Amino acid sequence: MKVIKLLVIEDNPGDYLDLRKCLTDNDEITYKVSQRKDLASGMDYLKTNSVDLVLLDLGLPDSDGIVTLTALKQQFPEVGIIVLTGYNDGALGIEAIHKGALDYLVKHSSTYPFLPNTILFNIERRDKNKLLEESEERFRNVFEFSADGKAITYLDGGFKVNKAYLEMLGYDEDEIADAWMKITHPEDIEISRQVMEDLMMGRAEKRIYEKRFIHKDGSVVWVTISSALHRDEHGKPVYMITSVVDISERKQRETEIHRLNETLEQKVRERTAQLTAAIKELEAFSYSISHDLRAPLRTIDGYCSIVMEDYADVLDVPGKEYLAKIRNNAQHMSRLIDSLLVLAKIQQADLDNKPLNFSDLASEVKQKLLDEITGRSIEFVIQPKVMVSGDRNLLEVLLHHLFSNAIKYTAPKKQAVIEFGIKQLNNKAVYFVRDNGIGFDMAYVNKLFVAFQRLHSARDYPGTGIGLATVNRIIKRHGGSIWAESVTGESATFLFSLWDVIERRHPHSA
Repeated sequence: MKVIKLLVIEDNPGDYLDLRKCLTDNDEITYKVSQRKDLASGMDYLKTNSVDLVLLDLGLPDSDGIVTLTALKQQFPEVGIIVLTGYNDGALGIEAIHKGALDYLVKHSSTYPFLPNTILFNIERRDKNKLLEESEERFRNVFEFSADGKAITYLDGGFKVNKAYLEMLGYDEDEIADAWMKITHPEDIEISRQVMEDLMMGRAEKRIYEKRFIHKDGSVVWVTISSALHRDEHGKPVYMITSVVDISERKQRETEIHRLNETLEQKVRERTAQLTAAIKELEAFSYSISHDLRAPLRTIDGYCSIVMEDYADVLDVPGKEYLAKIRNNAQHMSRLIDSLLVLAKIQQADLDNKPLNFSDLASEVKQKLLDEITGRSIEFVIQPKVMVSGDRNLLEVLLHHLFSNAIKYTAPKKQAVIEFGIKQLNNKAVYFVRDNGIGFDMAYVNKLFVAFQRLHSARDYPGTGIGLATVNRIIKRHGGSIWAESVTGESATFLFSLWDVIERRHPHSA
């Protein structure tokens, strides 16, 4: 239930009685009415009590006429007042409203029944006006104290800007009026015109865009602008409100990044040209190794062979041993050249990436190696149905080196066991080659995949020292990685991934 508190300043008992009869409580409203018979006592009451409205008779013992209203408004400007007058004088009523009254009512039995509606109407109007004033105050605070620039452009040509807007462009409030038409960068005037046209024609309710302003000192200020057109209740455009954010620093960074990118692209082009030239030089070097160095080695090996065969009867034992060592080193050099060429070709060759059965390929490589070995007991355990995606030729080279490595280092074992398979590690497919050979010291594991780095004596375990480096390069060409685990004297396991993505795992069925 709504309670309406009223102060009636009325000295005529009859008029007060007639007025009071009209203010009857109902289910929705209760009236709490206090009466004072002169202006002074009414003012004293207002000093200590709050009311919704004052019903003020202009003719009082201590005050008469419009001055009664004026005196009360001066003392209590926030109080809502409805003037009561005994004269049916429209001019007096209008003057009272001009002096601050909310309404006026002629005291008469025929007009009193309208008093409750008049009271309710003026209380609602007061409340709405108060809400409107509070809303306008909030808007003024947001507008004036916003960190972003704010501008209101009226369609009649007027405009208003806040402090942040002025500081952004270096003008004071008086100067901005003369500078208004020239603060937009000439190249962006068309953008502003198009935005205004879109808003006026109703093609958009709001536009957010970037443009340039001209600072008072002549420098360019990049801004992001958000513009919206406000219309009245009839849809007629009234003003455009604009929010402006300074993005000059961001634009400067973007320009710097663009400049750096152009510089980087130029450096990349230069570096690419250098690398292309270096690759051509390496190709020429490889050709030289393949042709120019092979011939002398074949000649050395051939002559040594001839001497050993044709002059065997005149050579003593040390001479024959020396010639044998020369032949062995020439042949070793030839094999080393072959390995280096393979290593170079792996990096340059195109990758023919296709799905294939890794288990079948492992079985083929195993058989080729076993066909060349006699006098040893070697067991291969190859997991079936291991699928992979990659270059078949390169993967064959990879398995050949890993299996050969395992065969070599299981030589001291009476029964060599070499395993090939796949397992899941951290939700990723990992392939492995495991053997029960002599293993290696894990302290030197980082040397395994570097060319010419050995963990065992070349005399006991001959080779070029390039095999695992070749394996590492093949795996990197396939976007993967390789690592090793070992227990000295017991086993060594080489593990590798390809592509390093779950989607490239082998299927569960082949």
